Amino acid sequence: MTKQEFLTKLEGFLRKIPKEERYEILRDYQEHFKLAEVNGETEKETVESLGSPKAIAKDLSADFYITYAKENRSISNISRAIFEYSALGLFNMCVTIPLIIIPFSIIFSLYLAAPCLIIFPILIWFKVFLNAGSDLVAGIFNIMIPISIGVLVIIGTTYFARWSYILILRYLQMNIQIVKRVRGE
Repeated sequence: MTKQEFLTKLEGFLRKIPKEERYEILRDYQEHFKLAEVNGETEKETVESLGSPKAIAKDLSADFYITYAKENRSISNISRAIFEYSALGLFNMCVTIPLIIIPFSIIFSLYLAAPCLIIFPILIWFKVFLNAGSDLVAGIFNIMIPISIGVLVIIGTTYFARWSYILILRYLQMNIQIVKRVRGE
């Protein structure tokens, strides 16, 4: 494979990455070819030492989207990072997907439960209030406990979601480093 074929294939595999980032990566690899030529390597030797453009593109895409998710926090960005990371291999997909689904399921469930803890006691109190002769003060104190728990669940879930996001990104970065080390890069 020639230098131009390598760069063309690499660019094709990097099409998911934004154009500016893609061109920066391609410039880096062109520079790598120039340095190898100065050191007396042929294009073929350089291509062989670099490895498969597809494998390089998978690694670079995963790195890019993990970094992007770290800088721009959102569900869609971390989902994209997980998808790109999972493309590195079947093992990664089998291990990562459950590790991601579990925290997101817990977060989703808690965000659904918390409003129920806040709204239902208020509705029950209104029902008690409409019954003549009910003790209003006792009713207010009785609804404060579940409402307080609901607010605390929302606050705790928010912190849990933030830490889950950070830990998932760190796990993905650490695992990419392990994959690169195993490949000998």
